[in-house]
Amino acid sequence: MPDLSPSPSATVHDGRARSLATFDAVAARHGWRCVYCDGTASTVDHVIPRRLRKKRPDWLPRINAPENLMPACETCNLMKGGQDVRHFLRCDPARLRRLVRAMAAINPGALTMLDGADG
Repeated sequence: MPDLSPSPSATVHDGRARSLATFDAVAARHGWRCVYCDGTASTVDHVIPRRLRKKRPDWLPRINAPENLMPACETCNLMKGGQDVRHFLRCDPARLRRLVRAMAAINPGALTMLDGADG
């Protein structure tokens, strides 16, 4: 069983989800592993980037929803940046499928967030 104690070096790069409690909940849900590389999670990433709020205002209430917040290491979070997750993981379709399944496990309707998310 993974150690569920808070990571002492954890940071959250999100304007609304700054609390360590949010990071702990998101990271613990995935065994404290980065959803992109399986490294140690130290940040919270928005699968659907926050920058798309203006393009898709219907997402505003969902942008910080649990299914859109995933644990990531700082390197992957910075590398992904504001990219669509499908573009970021285009060379690793198996990891993309795992991420989509993780989103759907939290909220089966979450997959609709990926519809038209190209940005």
